[in-house]
Amino acid sequence: MSIRGKIAIIAAAGARFAAKLLGRGGTSLPGEVALKIEPNLPQKLLAGEDVILITGTNGKTSTLHFLAKLYEGLGHDVVANWSGANLVYGITAAVLAAKKKNGKRIYIFEIDEAHLAKYGKLLNPSQIIITNLHPDQSDRYGSVLELREKMRQGILRIGRSCQLFLAASDPQLAVIGNNHPELSFYFGKEVSSELAAEIFSYSKNHEAPENCFDSLSEADSESCPACGCELRYFWHEYGGNGGYACSNCDLHWLLPDLTFDENNKLYNHVTSNRLPRNQAVADSDSLEKPAEVGQLELPVPGRHNVLNACAALLPLLVRGHRLEELLPLLTDVKAPFGRMESFDMNGQAGQMILLKNPVGMETALAEASRYENLGSVVLYINKRENDGRDDSWLKQSELAERLPTAVKEGTVPLIIGGESRALLEQLLQQANIPFTVAENETAAIEMACEAAGDKLVLFLPNYSAMLDIRKLLVERFGLAEFWEK
Repeated sequence: MSIRGKIAIIAAAGARFAAKLLGRGGTSLPGEVALKIEPNLPQKLLAGEDVILITGTNGKTSTLHFLAKLYEGLGHDVVANWSGANLVYGITAAVLAAKKKNGKRIYIFEIDEAHLAKYGKLLNPSQIIITNLHPDQSDRYGSVLELREKMRQGILRIGRSCQLFLAASDPQLAVIGNNHPELSFYFGKEVSSELAAEIFSYSKNHEAPENCFDSLSEADSESCPACGCELRYFWHEYGGNGGYACSNCDLHWLLPDLTFDENNKLYNHVTSNRLPRNQAVADSDSLEKPAEVGQLELPVPGRHNVLNACAALLPLLVRGHRLEELLPLLTDVKAPFGRMESFDMNGQAGQMILLKNPVGMETALAEASRYENLGSVVLYINKRENDGRDDSWLKQSELAERLPTAVKEGTVPLIIGGESRALLEQLLQQANIPFTVAENETAAIEMACEAAGDKLVLFLPNYSAMLDIRKLLVERFGLAEFWEK
């Protein structure tokens, strides 16, 4: 280690101590200090180490916790940015805070999509998981196409030895994967060989039986990220994801190497030679049977978490592990802070689901609509720098249509607040949905708890609101701090 590097490490330790004294948890500040002194410090600290990066619009933190749980169960010492501080500063701080240990060690980091593009090579990953790519914080990221292109270029700079693990139903990710077909593995829905054959046939000749396509709402519809023409969907999952095929070029849904069905049964299609399935299977007529089948028993609710679990499992399957070895390790996994997080508030049940963008709103409200014990809902949205200043995504989220029926009818109280309160009021008033305004986070908590009685209080905040509300819940009800594992 150079003198500059040693000075950076010492300075970071001082910053971490000061941050903890101030109650900040020391999640990013030590990394910021260290990188100002030695910008290449992560590359030096991680040289020769096994590093896995997780990125994407939604699901990064949950996937990290699932993957870390698996590696810990396999006897590894896991170093991760547990707090969700996913810029390069937070990742550097996590590396610096790691204690020396003997035995197998692995580094697992969630990383902001833009920082993957810019700093990915600095971290030298052996595997990258990309959960999905959807519109999010357009004032910061630009369009999805712009962000995806930056990510694609960043991954190319990392080199040809890094394996990619991608959502099969996301057309944006197919563009990235097609640059590295020999290293790209996919996870997604299990489909019949007949349906797969229809997609492959349509992608070749663009002829298909009438009425075989799902129609998407204006909010969900996407054009082909490769040529700009219309995408046709044989089934729709969420957002712009599903069984897609371009109406003009050959971009289409790809065969997943790990699949799941509606009963959470998983099918391991990883080949014996561990080639990507799309490389090993030349056409739909030779679709092979899965090598292994297993039942996923996941204590964390939400269909999107089944996808997150598959994203975590697949890299280990490609490294030679099997479902029968891995699935038992997830039976007691816990949701990370704010991501389907359940907690006790002096005998009253609470749950928090982070909202960041239209797709996050869609999946959160779809899950909330299944709850039979819903007592009250808090919708608290800010527009700070770490949220994105542009809150127009709320208009694109079809909020009024997606809210649980009991909320729309007024039998389950809805409390709203935050810096985007005026826009929320406008959207709800236009749909004649009753609501109550909370002047601050403290009032929102008190109003929701009183209204819920002995039923569930559901908090739906975006990022800065989540941190503020959780801080109050920590003080009142003893929840763990967000930076604690």
